[in-house]
Amino acid sequence: MLTDYLHELMKQEAVAGGDKPKQHGVGPEAGHYVRDITSPISLYCWCLERGSSLTVLRETLNERGMCFTTDVSGVDRTATHQHGYIEAMFVLGGTLHQVILGKDYYFCGGDVVFISPESPHFECFEDSCTVAFLNVREALLRNIATQYRDSHYASVVTKLILDDSSYGHVRFSPKAGIGKARKGGIPLESVESVLEEIAHEIVADEAGSELVVSGLVLRLTERLGRNYNANIAPQDRGLLDAARLEDIARYIRSRPADASVESLQRRYHYNADYFNRLVKRQTGETLSQFRQDLRLTEAARLLSQTDLHVDAIASYVGYHNQGFFYRIFSARYGMTPAKYRAAARHQ
Repeated sequence: MLTDYLHELMKQEAVAGGDKPKQHGVGPEAGHYVRDITSPISLYCWCLERGSSLTVLRETLNERGMCFTTDVSGVDRTATHQHGYIEAMFVLGGTLHQVILGKDYYFCGGDVVFISPESPHFECFEDSCTVAFLNVREALLRNIATQYRDSHYASVVTKLILDDSSYGHVRFSPKAGIGKARKGGIPLESVESVLEEIAHEIVADEAGSELVVSGLVLRLTERLGRNYNANIAPQDRGLLDAARLEDIARYIRSRPADASVESLQRRYHYNADYFNRLVKRQTGETLSQFRQDLRLTEAARLLSQTDLHVDAIASYVGYHNQGFFYRIFSARYGMTPAKYRAAARHQ
């Protein structure tokens, strides 16, 4: 468990009061300030005891970790501040009240929030909570957005984070049932296990750790896109819809005969109505038409690139009624499967 690991780190890294580093930003009287990091990535963890104390753990690549506790019994919030980096916040327990761009937000256990560098904000100390903060240089996320475009979720999620200007932050909330599998289905994985791997790698700080952490951040953004709901501006929803549709299409292409509506529901934890609305928004088709188009496209590919018998191809893409397959294939391509194969090989 990530929380257990972080608490253990706090015990290991605890320093005596005289060694406690000077901290900025506890209390509004500290004034507005900008915080930056020298490492490409660092990890902080807060354990806030309401009306009592704030324990902070810091782990950074190329630097020694530390942990200290601050008395916050007479303080109700941090100073207003902003960052020279992207702050990713993971609420591990309790509720965190933040004020971002002058608006109140309450983030609960399981929420993941990315705060833009240009967004002044502060944290309130009104509730006990445990929160992990992953501080990431923009360059690292931009590298993911440009170099991993084939990873549709990762490229879209990083674009949403980097280009956000509407709310000053992007919030991801776990889908219902995350971490649990429906009967015969695949469990929705949270990002907590990835964050724990990142923490282990930062603490280990070995040769290649920066590359490993970059890969884990890629995995984290991919998982957020697939398994979390994003609170984003309406004009950005199409980007995430397109990534989800491509993921569904890839799944159907990989197993055309088995990709039933029920199997899609088990894999993606959406109901049939959602699938139909998603496909309709993106393609103008129903889910049934979308699946049929993908199956026929795969059949056409196999006809042109293999010597498989037409009946075997029809069965592979999910059509066991050969007459029906011939009819819908001819309707789409204007010729029978045999003529399509002959034409493709004469091109």
